[in-house]
Amino acid sequence: MNGSASWKSTSIVPIPRYRGPNPPRMIYDAAPTVGATMHWIDDEFDTGRILSVHERAVPDDADLRAILSLWGEAMTAVMEEGAAGAIAGEPGTRQDEKLASYAARFREHERWLDWNASAKTIRRRTFGLMMDPERHSPMAMIAGQPYAVQNVDVLNTHHTPCLPGTVLERHGDIFIIGAADAQVRVTATAIPE
Repeated sequence: MNGSASWKSTSIVPIPRYRGPNPPRMIYDAAPTVGATMHWIDDEFDTGRILSVHERAVPDDADLRAILSLWGEAMTAVMEEGAAGAIAGEPGTRQDEKLASYAARFREHERWLDWNASAKTIRRRTFGLMMDPERHSPMAMIAGQPYAVQNVDVLNTHHTPCLPGTVLERHGDIFIIGAADAQVRVTATAIPE
């Protein structure tokens, strides 16, 4: 991205972590925080000097609405603080390249939920995929059939005495499925073949 120090940019991630075109990757990765950054534009994408960065801790039981609320708080704080710094002509702080990571677009195989993962990971991956700028639904194999997943809730944190992926109950489009460490309630619709 070409630019000059006369322009500023806001990233909805705490750069230098998660630089790039896919901010929802930090949700998908079950990062312990969400954050935002205001920075000067530099010759490369998301590499400019930082004017402001704010993060918010994400509780393990946070649903998508709570995550978005925390993210909104971080963005508001960044806009207020960063704009004040830009107006005052502050040069910002150089990014630490040792902390940099890249938020690449989701690959096709990442769209498929893995029941062998922890319930928390499955839930956060579902939320991250739901926020994907390309607007593709998370997918899962349920009872040998492909499904588009709309929601995942963790039902308990106790070990599920079944193989991950086992359907324990079904009520229409709602399934109770065993994950690696707990049961999850999954809302999903079959994908026509």
